[in-house]
Amino acid sequence: MLQALPIAGGVLGGISEALLVLLVGIYLAADPQAYMRSVVRLFPPHRRIRVSQILNAIAAALQKWLVGMAFDMLFVGVLTGLLMWLVGVPLPFALGVLTGVSVFVPYIGRLSPVFRAAARAQRKPEFGSLCRHRLCSGAGDRGQHHPAPASALGALGSVAVPGH
Repeated sequence: MLQALPIAGGVLGGISEALLVLLVGIYLAADPQAYMRSVVRLFPPHRRIRVSQILNAIAAALQKWLVGMAFDMLFVGVLTGLLMWLVGVPLPFALGVLTGVSVFVPYIGRLSPVFRAAARAQRKPEFGSLCRHRLCSGAGDRGQHHPAPASALGALGSVAVPGH
């Protein structure tokens, strides 16, 4: 029982920190101009115009980046959900949503669907065989073997289940 206390404290601390970041972000996003004016006042009067221009340029670039990330997340999430559905993965649209949200995290987010699919394949060996069968053979091929497509799902179908 006492061994679980540090884990519970870490989990609760992580949740409270995430909630704090979210609330501060919403609070700052409500009126960003007031905070920008406060930051500009930290600089000497002869630099304030240039600092204001730089902050506005940063804000515009950040807004464009966020819009681009939103499109990227939507594209990757929808494409992953559709491809997982075509392959026959259980809960494909949930995986698509998780993948779309995970894209926001650099590097790790793009690999997260591979980790989830590999974990599922480890628990259910028939999943890897099903993926490989659907990726390597067409609908009416009657057992004829075709090479897997050169895609992430093709690679996933051929390496997700060790020993096959």
